[in-house]
Amino acid sequence: ETLVHQALVASIVDSVGDPTLVGLLLGKAAVANERGIDLRVSSDTRIPDRVAGAMDLVTIVGNLIDNALDSVEPHENGTVEVSIREDADATHVRVSDSGPGVPADIVDEIFTDGFTTKVARGVGRRGLGLALVSQAVRRLGGDVTVTNEDGAVFSVTLPHAREAVAG
Repeated sequence: ETLVHQALVASIVDSVGDPTLVGLLLGKAAVANERGIDLRVSSDTRIPDRVAGAMDLVTIVGNLIDNALDSVEPHENGTVEVSIREDADATHVRVSDSGPGVPADIVDEIFTDGFTTKVARGVGRRGLGLALVSQAVRRLGGDVTVTNEDGAVFSVTLPHAREAVAG
């Protein structure tokens, strides 16, 4: 188990240059391990040392992973896979899980502030994570979608900011 965790740590450090994102992914990997969930960072994950909008990206990735972990926790052999990559035009985030997926009748509601399918535990506020994801994605001019493929798959595209062209 220690060797698997060390391999994950090495993989994250090698492929993710931004220290804030490295810290986030390592922290989420530790939480997943404590819950008995297999958190995988896809081999196509590549992020440079300084990514534009890093704090928004942390909000997006962190909340998507949290929701995925909550989705698979009750299920045996739960897995969550994360991929973050950049191309010439955009940053692409994909978080998939082996949970039950998102019922079709609530797909349009899940990004609404206060909407939750989780049973209330204590006094804390619920239904905030995916609303924060949606707000951060919109602020960056991006797009977020959810599909079901053997569990939920959240895909985010964040276009790179373009400099204004002098006319």
